[in-house]
Amino acid sequence: MVKKLFWFLVYFLSPMIPMIAVYNSNPAKYNNPSHAVPLIFGEIAYVWLMYEFVLSARPKFIERSFGMDKFYRFHGLMAIVSVLAVLIHQSVVKERLASELSTFFGSAATVLYIGVTILALIFIIDSILLKIKPVLIIRNECLKRFSVFKYNKQVIIHNISILAYAAMFIHVLTTDASKNSLAVRWIYIIYFIIGAMFYIYHKFVKKLILDKNLFRVKEVVKENNTMWTLKLVPDNGQLFSYKPGQFAFIKPFSSNIEKEEHPFSISSNPTNKDYISFTIKELGDFTSKIKTLKAGDKLHIDGPYGKFSYLEYPSEKTQVFIAGGVGIVPFLSMLRHMHSCDRNRDVIFLLGVNNRSDLICLKEFEEMEKEIRNFKFVPVMFKDDGWEGEKGLIHREKLEKILKENNKNIDSCGFYICGPSVMTNSIVPALKTMGIKRKHIHFEKFSM
Repeated sequence: MVKKLFWFLVYFLSPMIPMIAVYNSNPAKYNNPSHAVPLIFGEIAYVWLMYEFVLSARPKFIERSFGMDKFYRFHGLMAIVSVLAVLIHQSVVKERLASELSTFFGSAATVLYIGVTILALIFIIDSILLKIKPVLIIRNECLKRFSVFKYNKQVIIHNISILAYAAMFIHVLTTDASKNSLAVRWIYIIYFIIGAMFYIYHKFVKKLILDKNLFRVKEVVKENNTMWTLKLVPDNGQLFSYKPGQFAFIKPFSSNIEKEEHPFSISSNPTNKDYISFTIKELGDFTSKIKTLKAGDKLHIDGPYGKFSYLEYPSEKTQVFIAGGVGIVPFLSMLRHMHSCDRNRDVIFLLGVNNRSDLICLKEFEEMEKEIRNFKFVPVMFKDDGWEGEKGLIHREKLEKILKENNKNIDSCGFYICGPSVMTNSIVPALKTMGIKRKHIHFEKFSM
């Protein structure tokens, strides 16, 4: 909690530094609200847009305090807030800027930022804009008709944001405050260097580091008709440490699949030092080609990330795992970890799938039910009429019924949800109406 508070204070108070410096360069001028308001929003935009490059580099020393789910959602939200600050700054500026050069670069930065932000919110991340039906329709049509809107192309186009920040940097250096104050100039320069360093690290330095720690495909295992498990081994013979439930970004190097970076949950047991595995479902162009990888193919793995692990919350006596479809994967890792070294656990696992053909690892779950002290596996079928167990959707009434049948006291439970956003958006409010405190509800809505 202390670390979270520290990073929040750093983030939200940082614009105060250039604000104070610019104000001190001409107090008489900035005592006037018509000059003070654009000053405030201008410095907020400059500093927070710089932090967008820090956030996109996903530094682990910050991410581990929040989890990548919240980290990236904050990244997307603050991109919108920062662009709004730019627009407010421009709309309230009353004076003629110091030069035409300053005006040109300020306008160029605004246009570029608006463009890359809108494209990212529609084509790169699962943002709130996609809940607007006309936007979703336009997105789907663009993806069908134009390859430029595909994920891999949009990731490349997103790099225009560094050009936008460079334009903003030139803009602030050519303002009167910067020209008249050495302190203001150096503050702008330092912030620009910070953003540029994180960008260079993320785009270039990290690649060199990952090149020295390549992984290779050991085996590709078919789980069912749409799910495959990649078993990977490191070239240097040493796996990195991770907690059960975490994920990593993988980037394959094969002629059969695009050289793109995507996040996937780790499905293997952290105590297994022979390999690391990712269980992946065919959901799009990239994931449908996972099965084409061959033994010996190389990959980058950047991880681990996330806080979606029962080890993060040791005070919870009982774990209630709720998964939908491919949301089973982080629970595979957690249950495998329990099975290998933590068998005194009290845990119930609800898995919602369409039909029996979607189930995987059934023999493994049978062994776990025998060997983990108090483990219960409850598959829930949505479309399988011949299924004799639980049917339908996992909603409040069903959840309460299953918990009661298995003698679970909800006051001592931690609830973990992973699956389609529709399921998460339904179950989380239901848990709250059951009286479950927010600190005992854990979920990931990470999507790219």
